[in-house]
Amino acid sequence: MENASKALLMAAGMFLVMLILALVIFAWGKFSDYQNAKDSLVDIEDTAKFNEQFTHYDRDDVQGYEILSLANQVIDYNRRRADVGQNNEKYKPIKLVVTLNNDNKKFSYDENNLLINRNEYTISSTVNTFDDIITKGTNIEKEYGSNVSQISKLISSFFSEEVKNDTNKQEIAVKKFKALSRKNVNNYNELLGCKNDIYIYYEYTQFKRGVFKCTNLTYDQPTGRVSSMEFTFSGTIY
Repeated sequence: MENASKALLMAAGMFLVMLILALVIFAWGKFSDYQNAKDSLVDIEDTAKFNEQFTHYDRDDVQGYEILSLANQVIDYNRRRADVGQNNEKYKPIKLVVTLNNDNKKFSYDENNLLINRNEYTISSTVNTFDDIITKGTNIEKEYGSNVSQISKLISSFFSEEVKNDTNKQEIAVKKFKALSRKNVNNYNELLGCKNDIYIYYEYTQFKRGVFKCTNLTYDQPTGRVSSMEFTFSGTIY
């Protein structure tokens, strides 16, 4: 009888241990499900927040200055976050494509494009044809000062044939240029040396005023993040 009682107690103990173990496993499973759901929610929120930076440009009236801002965002993201070889990021680089529909001449002053001389501009993990536009535009701003956009609007008063053939008008042009620019110019020959820069900046300002349409926005699978954007120039400049 005593042996039977001990056997029952041992069986009850084993049952209790198994029950506790089952409860622990069940609770751990529920905790894991909760944690996975929590992590998934965080990923969804992060993805939505990330995509907001780019879906803002999914419109028919994106202006050129916004395109340049987007290009800088994409360049920065591809450099910092998507370099798989160095940073082991799981996210792919973003691709940006802007097509001008062979309307490049609309950006130039005399149909001789010095800056906007491609029909398509692209940024990807290996290509960045936007760099020339951004670098030249910002460098000219630094060199000539904040009034360089106003100078570019007055091209004819500096470089027209009428000015080139009249010494009095040349002197007036030099004075006007010196009043607007931080770049030191003492005579008309030196002013002529600035001509290409001003023509380039004119194209830069025209591009910033251009109107572009987002024609394609693609999301990466399975992350759900924006992976590529495409724009087309409408032919309109405000």
